[in-house]
Amino acid sequence: GRTQPYGQVDTADLKMTECDFDKGANAVVLFDKTDVNTGFSSTSVSVHRRIKILTKKGTDEGNITLTYISRHGLESISDIEGVTMNLENGNVTYSKLDKTQIIKQASDKNFKKITFTLPNVRQGSVIDYRYKLSLGYEGAFPTWEFQEQLPVRYCELNAAIRNDYSYKIIPNVKQEYVKNTKTAWVKGSDTVGYNYTWAFKNIGSFSNEPF
Repeated sequence: GRTQPYGQVDTADLKMTECDFDKGANAVVLFDKTDVNTGFSSTSVSVHRRIKILTKKGTDEGNITLTYISRHGLESISDIEGVTMNLENGNVTYSKLDKTQIIKQASDKNFKKITFTLPNVRQGSVIDYRYKLSLGYEGAFPTWEFQEQLPVRYCELNAAIRNDYSYKIIPNVKQEYVKNTKTAWVKGSDTVGYNYTWAFKNIGSFSNEPF
């Protein structure tokens, strides 16, 4: 399990036809990488997700919805980019998200939704998208969900946390970390905080219990 730069893909992932740790999945998150940087008046979060479409039903995963708290301008989302990668006659083709197709709508007075559909998504596609979430209040820290409706091959959270803040980190973890590190964040001769990395791999999807 690992992350890769945006838009750089392995042919093996484009050729993959099933999720080896969750057979029968319609799609699999190849990786989800979240970088959190706590600041004095706001926290910035960069998210990069890559999803492999395995079945026709899985093409729905090309419809992305991002929800954020819009009330009092607490949160905002910017810098959305998306690309669909397909293998055609041994060559990788790239179809970029047209930014005019990104739709913002209020879901209620507290939340806004951003929706977009990646182009040319079909069985076999790998889709990449990334965005920035800004949390406009001091000491903010996002909730990190690493188990979801889709199986996840690899997910990683990197957090740069200043000494000014102390967070109580409450992990609800049922499996082994593949990374769990803490290193000093040094500026000049001062340690201004710590950089943390947590990562997991091969997380099965939530199974929706039949009623």
